[in-house]
Amino acid sequence: TVTITAPTLPSFLTLTPGTPGTATLATNRPLTLADAGEHLVELIANDSQAAANTTPQSFIINVFNTAPTLILNEYNAVAPTQFLNGGNLTADSDGAPAATDAHFGRVLGNGGRWFELVVTGNGTPTTLDLRNWTIEIGTSNNGQFLKSNTIVLSNNAAWSAVPTGTILTFTDRNTANGGLNTALNLRNNLTTTGEAWSNIWLGDTTLLTQTSPAVNGYTINGGIVENIRITQDNTQFILKNPLGQRVFGPAGEGIGPSSGVSEIEILELEANPTPSITPLTLAGISSYDDASSGSTFGLPNTWQPDIGAPLTQSFSPYTVTLTPYQTWAASFTLTGNDALATSDPDLDGRTNFTEYTFGGNPSLRDAAPPHTLVHNGATATWTFPLRDDNTIDLLLQRSTTLASWTTLTATPILTPHPTLPGYHLATVTITPAPLNGREFFRATATP
Repeated sequence: TVTITAPTLPSFLTLTPGTPGTATLATNRPLTLADAGEHLVELIANDSQAAANTTPQSFIINVFNTAPTLILNEYNAVAPTQFLNGGNLTADSDGAPAATDAHFGRVLGNGGRWFELVVTGNGTPTTLDLRNWTIEIGTSNNGQFLKSNTIVLSNNAAWSAVPTGTILTFTDRNTANGGLNTALNLRNNLTTTGEAWSNIWLGDTTLLTQTSPAVNGYTINGGIVENIRITQDNTQFILKNPLGQRVFGPAGEGIGPSSGVSEIEILELEANPTPSITPLTLAGISSYDDASSGSTFGLPNTWQPDIGAPLTQSFSPYTVTLTPYQTWAASFTLTGNDALATSDPDLDGRTNFTEYTFGGNPSLRDAAPPHTLVHNGATATWTFPLRDDNTIDLLLQRSTTLASWTTLTATPILTPHPTLPGYHLATVTITPAPLNGREFFRATATP
């Protein structure tokens, strides 16, 4: 009677004996991100008659993360001595006009050893902290990933909140050597089409951490990073978070597609970049393929399906809808920290949100639009401009000392402001409670 045993199994698999000579190998719990990676399985069939009658079998199970927050989008396999889609400067293998890259044009090597990622996050407009993530580049040997390069994203604050929909390109050459220098926010269409673009030169020591050539597998020689292993021979990528978990990959030739990338082609994702993307080429599901004439460095991928018109990646799920405050800040071309609600870029003592709420120019050290307070017998009338935005949390307060304040439980009456478009004129009627004949009032606002 043949029995089957499993001396080596990952924790999520169980071998259950069946009828003589059979057994069932199955998962015993839901898989998690921590399970993503390569796992060795060893089975032994034995008829219990003699040691020579034992048959071992070993294989590797590769578990993929089913909800990646960062994915591979494209890489360049064009050899340094070749043009995209072959040929010469004026004509490719299909004749003229010759294929060109969207950024580099038509040059030998198609811009060098470069690759492209997309931040997918949870599939909605948000941000992803990429500090201390790693990108491994290598190839495969009988299904096992062999690492050649380790690219480590630094702890720099620029990585702390990368918007979803961002295309990240990485180049082995700087601009002077035919590639592209590091440049963040080269394009920002997050509020229109949902995509943005930043480029990182692989020799950048601010945004990337290089320990040594032995650890990282590459050297920096002037404006060129040497020994980056991106070729036409089964190039694959693995993307890991700071915990070392495989968020995505291995992805590339040998996984999907199984083969076919030549030294005159690029490999690209022929589908919309979402967290549902898998490195595998599955029946009926678009995934990765070679596309000799579709090189789109820094731009959404385009490809020609078997039937129909050319297609272009859609980033629409990542389109950001600006809040009224953000729209206002953008109208004054405020960017970065200067655009924060709590900032005061014009140094006039009023935050951006204060100027947004009560009127003012955040780029100009101007005076606040006037508030008026009129005391008339048993009441006082307080009027001030107020932004027409019902998301503002307005707090009205009163004080007789300017040292301690209490909440004023009055509801402003709103009428259109006569001179400030987008504002109301807020009127508050108050019953004063003076001490020594004086009282003070203030309005504050938070987003």
